[in-house]
Amino acid sequence: MNNKNKIVLQSFVDAEALEMICSYGLSPGSDYEFMARQEDYYISIIGAMHYFMNHLFDEHISLEEKEKSKRALLNIAKGLLVYSYPCTKSYFRHVNQFNNTLFVAAIYYICCYEAIASLLLKNLNMDDLETLSAKISYYIISGACAKNEQHERYIEGFEFVDNYVLSGDLSIIDSKINELLDIQRTYSSPIRDYFDTQILLYVLYKFKQNNLWSDLLLYDSSIDWKDYILYSKQQHILSFLPSQQAALENGLLQFDRSFSLAMPTSAGKSYITELLIYQELRKNPQAKILYLAPLRSLSRELKEHYRFVAQKLNFKVASKYGGNVSDIEDANISEAQLLIATPETYITLETILEEQLNEFSLIICDEGQLLDDYSRGINYELLLTRLRQIPGKRFLFISAIIPNITDVNEWLGGNSTEVADSTYRPCKQRFGTLHKQDDTLQICIYNSNYDQPLYNIDTAIVGIQLDPREKCSYAARQALMAGSVMVFSTNKKWCISNANNFLSLLQKKVLQPIPFHEKLIELIEYTSFQLGENYLLVSCIKNGFAFHNADLPQDIRELIENAIEQKVLQLIFCTSTLAEGVNMPIKTLILCHLNNPVNYKTYISRAKIKNIIGRVGRTGKEIYGTILMPDDKQIPIQLVCDALKNKNIDPIKGTLYDLVHYLDFSGESIDDWIRNEELMGAVDTMITKSSKNNQLNDINIEDLIQQSLAYKFSNENQKVILEEVFKNRYNYLRENINDKNYEIYKQSGLSIIEIERLEHLLTPDIIDLYKNESIVVTVDEFVDTLIPILLDITQVQIKYEKDKIFNIVRLWMHGEQYWKIAQEISLDVTDVLAIIKIMSEYLSVKCKSVITYICLKYEGNLSLWDNVSTYLKYGICTTFQYYLLNKRLSNRIAIHFVGALVIEYGWHQLDYDMILPLLVSNSHVIMEDLKTRRCPVLVIEKIMRWLEWLK
Repeated sequence: MNNKNKIVLQSFVDAEALEMICSYGLSPGSDYEFMARQEDYYISIIGAMHYFMNHLFDEHISLEEKEKSKRALLNIAKGLLVYSYPCTKSYFRHVNQFNNTLFVAAIYYICCYEAIASLLLKNLNMDDLETLSAKISYYIISGACAKNEQHERYIEGFEFVDNYVLSGDLSIIDSKINELLDIQRTYSSPIRDYFDTQILLYVLYKFKQNNLWSDLLLYDSSIDWKDYILYSKQQHILSFLPSQQAALENGLLQFDRSFSLAMPTSAGKSYITELLIYQELRKNPQAKILYLAPLRSLSRELKEHYRFVAQKLNFKVASKYGGNVSDIEDANISEAQLLIATPETYITLETILEEQLNEFSLIICDEGQLLDDYSRGINYELLLTRLRQIPGKRFLFISAIIPNITDVNEWLGGNSTEVADSTYRPCKQRFGTLHKQDDTLQICIYNSNYDQPLYNIDTAIVGIQLDPREKCSYAARQALMAGSVMVFSTNKKWCISNANNFLSLLQKKVLQPIPFHEKLIELIEYTSFQLGENYLLVSCIKNGFAFHNADLPQDIRELIENAIEQKVLQLIFCTSTLAEGVNMPIKTLILCHLNNPVNYKTYISRAKIKNIIGRVGRTGKEIYGTILMPDDKQIPIQLVCDALKNKNIDPIKGTLYDLVHYLDFSGESIDDWIRNEELMGAVDTMITKSSKNNQLNDINIEDLIQQSLAYKFSNENQKVILEEVFKNRYNYLRENINDKNYEIYKQSGLSIIEIERLEHLLTPDIIDLYKNESIVVTVDEFVDTLIPILLDITQVQIKYEKDKIFNIVRLWMHGEQYWKIAQEISLDVTDVLAIIKIMSEYLSVKCKSVITYICLKYEGNLSLWDNVSTYLKYGICTTFQYYLLNKRLSNRIAIHFVGALVIEYGWHQLDYDMILPLLVSNSHVIMEDLKTRRCPVLVIEKIMRWLEWLK
């Protein structure tokens, strides 16, 4: 490499460093060489840009040379970006920033980074550009988005783009290309026009090669794609990303049994999934699709996303993902063409909706790597094992991190070619470490191979010794200058500790205050109403940031997630509850802890790290994302670098295989294994759900074993162990369940051991209580009889005495706020939240099972008791409140407020269906009454939306 090329390449590094320094609100220590000679530098790289663009579309140039040209152009884009970035453009002169932005966008577009190209043009109006050619380039690159005041002025110039999008007639594009070539041959146009026309030609060449019509007609011409393409145009999408094209090429629209997507986060999985859903429903309007999302935060995100998509593409969607929230905008499951559910929630629905659930023709399995997750994986894996045995079902299996996804796809019934395994990522990622250099916290940014430092950024002068947690706090505050920040910990205790540390530094004025968004006022009101003014989360939000973990109530978690998405909150301390599976608009991710929360001396896997770091840098929101971590021995940098390079990622084989492998390796007996009730229950469920005639004897246990994912990966000895596990459970089930009780066992959803414990607890008085036709089931009746049973049969370990637990449940169901419950029971709010989480999210499911079992086995009055499990889940206590819930008033606080008003107005004696019209007609009075009762604004808004929906 000659000296001139070295200087040019260094200038690209310097330009990147300058942008990052300025985006962090810092001043560059000194001028870089390219800044001192900026005009010469600019002219030379513009010339290089045209040279390499021409190479890309020269049919005589080899593919290898074209790839080199792409890499060169992407470096040039980095060099040119500093002339247009809001934080750096003031350092440069004599450059038209609008034209420069278009040049950079054209480079990214031509190099297949359409999302970045479109993002760059969001702050540019078409009127800012001087020539018609430039305006047409803008229109195509932006995804047919005409951002100007007088769109009609230009319609004569670029109506051909809309005509092509509406028709798919490629001759329209060819005609425009020939017209431009004729203009260029005359050499009569001004230099600016000639220059912009050349850029437009390159853009059109790329558009002709890659657009929705050409790809969709190539891979499935039997479908009328027009509505989908018009929907895509509304989202400013005119072409597929390379990762999406790979999926189409490998058979996404043609597979019979299973197709798998191995694509990095933000590589376009959502859009390609929408495409498959559209195809399924166009081929069969009566089709039903199941979307399995094994994380609640992901399910909520999908619910919001597909609610929008369903409205645009005219289908119905429902979501069931646990927690204690429901939604008025969901369709009923029976009506829904798309159901979004966690595997656990789906399993609970199976006993009551088996016929409806069997109608699903397409099953989308998201976050597939969670098959290996110890807490979630067994239910996910064995559910898929059961579903794949049913004829006529197709699977779309999705994961960003599974290296052996082909194996999983073959297990689901696909073949080795029906996999889109892409490393393409539309939004690039930078990696850096945090270390203390003299009195400065320094960020060391690594090169694109993540194997050596590239440049350093000096941030704040701190003058004190920093531990890893403080480094993360200082870095988080500095990174906020550039955009949203997520600080990750593997444990909720560490997550809260880090948030508390950051708050302390703010209160001591060591860190600069975070600018306060006025929309946080409503979130503060809601969280303080629920949790109390003194709760840590409330204090955090008052200071402009938040934390998020699994113990927070579902409604508060969702409000925090919405605030992050809307950039009302831009700093979040979180665990994997938020950091896995969801796509938040996060610019910087700070890895504060990577220790295994079960064994602190070990670390989480590279696969898990890869999934977490995939959250940073969202397509269409950021040009790049940054991952930072303390440069300390307790967090090995190599683990993160391996994850970034997709190196040394362990294959997944499923939780069941892991157990079989452990038994094979350790030599422990099957008896040791079956002590794990959760795993034993999952295997039992898999066995019993495989029966066709409600008889255990009709199950082919050998076939069932061979259908498991574990069997696919096991060696001969492990297969013997696997067979022993299943046959052990099968024989145990046959010994303990006769044909008469089998249907009761299946409908209840209880495990054998739970039934055994329950039978020991059932006294004649309890059984008679469930047979009593005249009883009115009250909260006290429920708590006194069922909660002790639930605690005993599940053997949930809660460190507090049972009387306190019972009182917490009573107060929760009566609608009391969390902080008031804590005050009355003399516990911390955090402890109350943890107990209510167990009750509402776990024991409410078991409650339903216990009631079903008692009433079916002993001919109890199921109609009287059936709803109390819902009372426990949602924190309600009356039949009218249950009625409001079924009418889709989804918030616990809202339900209790409306219930109280109905009693105050004297309407509670009326028939329930008569009350709803009264509520609607008195909505204005109700709103004013709610204000006087200091009902949180967010709750009032929810009630008003509900009343509007009732109309």
